Amino acid sequence: MKKPIRNRLYELKNKHSTLSPKVISYIMKCFNYLIAQDKGQPKKIEENLNALSKHPFGDHSSCSTDWCRFIADPSIKYKSLPYGKPLQDKALQESLTTLFQKYILNSEKLANLGSTQSNESFNKSVAAKAPKNRFYGGSRSLAYRVAAAVAQKNTGHRYTVDVNVSSGLSPGLYTRKLATLRDIQARKRKAVAITTEAKLRRIALKASRNQSSSTFEVREGVCYQSNTMIDTATEDSDEKILEIPAPKNKPVENDSKPDISTMTHIYFDIEATGLGKKELIETKPSLKKRQYLILHLGPFCIENFTIFYSKNTPPLVVQHGRTSHITQISARRGLETFSKYILPAREITPKAAEVTGLTFQNGSLYLLDKIVPAVGVKEGLTGFISFLEKSTNNVIFGHNIYNYDCPVLYNALDNCSLLDDFQSKIVGFVDTLKLFKLSFPNLGSYSQCKLCDTLINLSYDAHNAEDDVNALFRLVNEKIDNFTDVQKVFQSELSVFYNYVSLKQMNKNVPSLKQMLDDKVVTKRTANCIARSGLNLSHLRLAYSRNGRTGIKDIFSEPCGSKARVTKSAKIIDSVSDFLKEL
Repeated sequence: MKKPIRNRLYELKNKHSTLSPKVISYIMKCFNYLIAQDKGQPKKIEENLNALSKHPFGDHSSCSTDWCRFIADPSIKYKSLPYGKPLQDKALQESLTTLFQKYILNSEKLANLGSTQSNESFNKSVAAKAPKNRFYGGSRSLAYRVAAAVAQKNTGHRYTVDVNVSSGLSPGLYTRKLATLRDIQARKRKAVAITTEAKLRRIALKASRNQSSSTFEVREGVCYQSNTMIDTATEDSDEKILEIPAPKNKPVENDSKPDISTMTHIYFDIEATGLGKKELIETKPSLKKRQYLILHLGPFCIENFTIFYSKNTPPLVVQHGRTSHITQISARRGLETFSKYILPAREITPKAAEVTGLTFQNGSLYLLDKIVPAVGVKEGLTGFISFLEKSTNNVIFGHNIYNYDCPVLYNALDNCSLLDDFQSKIVGFVDTLKLFKLSFPNLGSYSQCKLCDTLINLSYDAHNAEDDVNALFRLVNEKIDNFTDVQKVFQSELSVFYNYVSLKQMNKNVPSLKQMLDDKVVTKRTANCIARSGLNLSHLRLAYSRNGRTGIKDIFSEPCGSKARVTKSAKIIDSVSDFLKEL
């Protein structure tokens, strides 16, 4: 009986958008309780079916005090309806009244319904004795197999002992023990299954499965119906995307991290055309290409740079540190060092030039107005990888490496198609900024210069990659003797690569969310989170077109590791849904 009524409710779902899967589950739960509690009482079934078309809408005039809490306290919330509020769709209420009227007329039949669980249990037992994938219908053993299933259903697993005794055979010791054990296990399972906790757990698991199915439907769209390809991909369709990408789970760091003390320590630093934040560069008026991207989304939301034009002033370029070009790369392993100056493919910002002393003019790289020998970025990175090849189990140490050096390095390696080669040469990274904050708390400053001055009384030429590496080598080796702290801040290469891919996703998707930011639909942080998860405006519009607000909720709250893909906040989901409704 449950299946026909559920099918009819899903048919009504096509006409009434408020009849979501969650509402259907609530109505089905009420219907099941009604049939179970009023068994053998057709009059009560008629009364309660009449109430069922009113109760979800806040009308409790036909409800009974036996089961309706709202009669005693109208202010309480609905636990299983959206937002805890009653439904407001009058057209839906009329449709439900018409649907339940057919069942009211058959209340006598409904009063005598029974559960099919025992039948299904028996069918499963028979299928275990006579599997359907083998043809036992033409064998005499079928009758014995079915008889064994009947005996097991009626008396338990001890039927094997009884059959032996009735046949004049002596049941073995292990046969008796196994039969007793199986019966004890069955009784325990039954006792646990009827507890409130087990029932709530089953409801939660079912809700999780329904949520997953709903999310897949929103992401994949219609996959099986007549003329699916033609109906979902017409020439007039605004949506060119047929599938929303699935979230990518962040790699789980293994609790048993590698022993860093036995690894090869590579001390590393780079200098680049920009610092860690967005910077303005005044460029020549001859620069004509216009790129209108967003400016106010944080330090690494723009992939490369933004050009702003004004009639009376030269164009301005905004460059972001995490996608800057490398100008110097240095590394040290014990007494062996590597250092190269790199010819950048873009201008060095004034702030970066002031800090590092490097400038780029007429195709040459200058250090304090003196030309330095420099190579192309691919040649420099290839040399660095060759340096890493000379040792195994390499762990790269760097100061503030997670926030700055890694994104810049990975961006350069990716552009030069050297990323796979690099990844095979290292195990992971250690950010010495986090390391010293953990090992030496309450210091005034944790910049590398200040740490060297405070802890080892060393002053040096900061922001020269080679000098930075040598200073960091001495600082770590003289002051870090507790490798437990090193283990805590270690990140695997896989984890750092995941962060880089997420950053690329954000750079790619954030510009499409500009209008949402301008209209203050979401905050910068939420926009970054949406973009990092692989979603852009086209994906959001597609999700909304498929299932309205529920579609947005499904993709935003989809599990991604231990957290939601974007958010579970009803306020944010409503705000985004209202914005998409107006498009």
